[in-house]
Amino acid sequence: MKIGNIYRIDWHLYVVLDFDDLDGIYKVQFKNLNNGALKTEMFEENMLFKYKPMNLLFKKETKYHYKFEENGIEYEFLKENIEDIIDNLINNNWPNKKCLPVHINVYEDNIQPNTYIKLINNDKGKIYYSINNGKYILYKKELLINKNCVIKAYATKEGYDNSDIIKFNFKLKNRIIKIYFSPSRQVNNKGIDQSVYSNEMEMMNLLTDKIINNLKNKNVMCYRNNPELLIKDWQKEGKEKNIDFHFALHSNGSSKHNKKGMECWIHLPISKTYSLANILYNNLYSIYYDNKNQITNRGVKFAKGNLMECNDKYFKFGILLEVAYHDNLDDAKWISENIDEIAKNITKTLIEYFQL
Repeated sequence: MKIGNIYRIDWHLYVVLDFDDLDGIYKVQFKNLNNGALKTEMFEENMLFKYKPMNLLFKKETKYHYKFEENGIEYEFLKENIEDIIDNLINNNWPNKKCLPVHINVYEDNIQPNTYIKLINNDKGKIYYSINNGKYILYKKELLINKNCVIKAYATKEGYDNSDIIKFNFKLKNRIIKIYFSPSRQVNNKGIDQSVYSNEMEMMNLLTDKIINNLKNKNVMCYRNNPELLIKDWQKEGKEKNIDFHFALHSNGSSKHNKKGMECWIHLPISKTYSLANILYNNLYSIYYDNKNQITNRGVKFAKGNLMECNDKYFKFGILLEVAYHDNLDDAKWISENIDEIAKNITKTLIEYFQL
């Protein structure tokens, strides 16, 4: 089970399992509801069954509230004692997970007439949809859109709770799409070997140059951030120009310089950007040099307001892409040696999704 980063709420007891970030280590944080005391414990996977001293930290017959998060969905429990919590960890005794939302293959706000759309669910659940508030029916094949309509869809799978119902408002138009590119301005994020990868700002601006050049003669207007300004200034400019897509491009780094892979950030699983984020990530990851290694498959992640450039409150349609790690030599070499292919891959995704 892969659980996200640690999130702290004042009165909750949290349990966090994160195999990707902790390399096979369980990180468990407890908060005593009686006195507010916090305790964090680390376990190697094979130690978990043997570990007992933690019980001495807590009073018997004390209720503990604990919580974890997966795929942006929170689960919480109330248990009588710490042994029950450890039992849940050992036996993987969790409630039903919630199906991930349904997403689509095209931009709903500027769809071309007679377009076939796909309804997609990453959990491979059954998809049910309705058109213009009609009866929900099982999705079996692509849907032809030849007029304005509203489609609602959700996914269901045995052992899972139903996904959220997502509303897609398809509007037939043929206007120019506006994309605001926001390559990183983090010039001090140096590559692990600067002869291979200079710094994040230079490389992400080079990547942006190539994507914009590839989009020439397409039905798109490209804008670009001024690195001398602040994110709030980019947000204001994008709002004034009524952009369709705010696209932040970054390379990644880790505190211990021991990670690799790519990830894509949006606000929430129910955000409008969920569809494009999945397509963008899956297409780019398909050409990543180490895509058979599950550790590198970091996926679409949910910032929940912690990253302004993909916060729905500030950018109506914003995505932050972390292409790969500049402080991992293999990742840095992959970006620098394949930057043309990376740009072509991203360009192809934008052309297909926005029907440029």
